Amino acid sequence: GELTALRKAIDAGDAQVAARCAHGLMGILGNFGARPAQRIAAELDALARAGDLARTSALFLPFTVEIENLANCLRQLQMAFVAGES
Repeated sequence: GELTALRKAIDAGDAQVAARCAHGLMGILGNFGARPAQRIAAELDALARAGDLARTSALFLPFTVEIENLANCLRQLQMAFVAGES
């Protein structure tokens, strides 16, 4: 997915692809209203566009933490929805 592609682009030193991935993730996160993760994605996008892959790389871990928080919230929502159907 886009998160893996972002990591690979950062590792490969490809700022253009990293920026494109971060920008795409920013849009996806906006659809979920995941503002903290969306803000980090915007920063990743800006850093990658500026060619600052060192700072982009340093921000990747906090970004994945926010993504995991979103994933946990969605799993809880799914469980609550399924429990409500029983």
